[in-house]
Amino acid sequence: MLKIAIVYDVHVDTERGRIGWAYYNRARALQSYAPDDMHIEIMSTAEFMAQLDSMHVYDLLYMLDYMCIRSFRMHWDRLGLKTPLVSSYNRDSQTRQRNYEETVRLADFVVCNNEERWRAGGIDRNTCCISNGVDADFWTKTVPLSERKRILWCGSSNPKKMKRYADIIVPLGDRLESLGYETSFRPIDHIDESVLTPEEQRDWYNTGLIAVCASSSEGGGPSYMLEGTACGCVPVTTLAGSIPEWIDDVGIVVDGSLDSFVNAIQKVERNLATFESANRLFIERQAYGPPGNRASHFYDLFRRLAAGEIPEPFTYRDQ
Repeated sequence: MLKIAIVYDVHVDTERGRIGWAYYNRARALQSYAPDDMHIEIMSTAEFMAQLDSMHVYDLLYMLDYMCIRSFRMHWDRLGLKTPLVSSYNRDSQTRQRNYEETVRLADFVVCNNEERWRAGGIDRNTCCISNGVDADFWTKTVPLSERKRILWCGSSNPKKMKRYADIIVPLGDRLESLGYETSFRPIDHIDESVLTPEEQRDWYNTGLIAVCASSSEGGGPSYMLEGTACGCVPVTTLAGSIPEWIDDVGIVVDGSLDSFVNAIQKVERNLATFESANRLFIERQAYGPPGNRASHFYDLFRRLAAGEIPEPFTYRDQ
């Protein structure tokens, strides 16, 4: 049986009931659907660093936080580890090219979670593209759309132009409330009391009719849009991150202006049945487990790399 370690970023705090965010949920999904020939352990970066000397017992390590690649490579070389060091790359082509180049240079293999980023990078050897899916067995719709009213948003409020919090999200909230809409916009910048448990986050999604994203740049999701859509929210969004890979007829793409968001939200209200029907197709394509089986692409890759095979560059769409 293959023994795989998946390392996420923020340490789980079980006493407080806070468990981090996107990377942890992804690691948990890949663990939960593991096939019979694979044992997957998940750990935070801090937990990984505390047991470096035992990393030789694993057949492969998959790190989700590419920002740690330099540190991981240093430890791998110092300890003389032969375990394949595989890195995720969860950013789009709007981010710095040198970050991507460094990850490709230092990792034994890189999994791009954004096809645009992968192609913009030149489709390097020792890389592939497997976009993030969603754990549709956990992120589920429990409240019909007809009983929901809220417009949702959550994400960073840091003064980054690519997140467009100050120039779009704040005035959009004011505009919608002036039109009689109920909004729930949750800025999250740190792991603190503002971070909900997965169960609380799922309940929050199920209060929302629509989830909005105004970013000009995102990574392999963004995760909250994937999770919210799996819970039934209709996405109204810019073409950020990996959204172009799955948006199709599931939601509405906007140009990012205030008027475009308002017009799209009103269109969703007029066509609820159509969007609710399209949501089922989203689950069929994006689920880590059945029916989408997105996680199987990761497992197939892990088997090949653990056996010493370096596959030619590929996308999950090719398989």
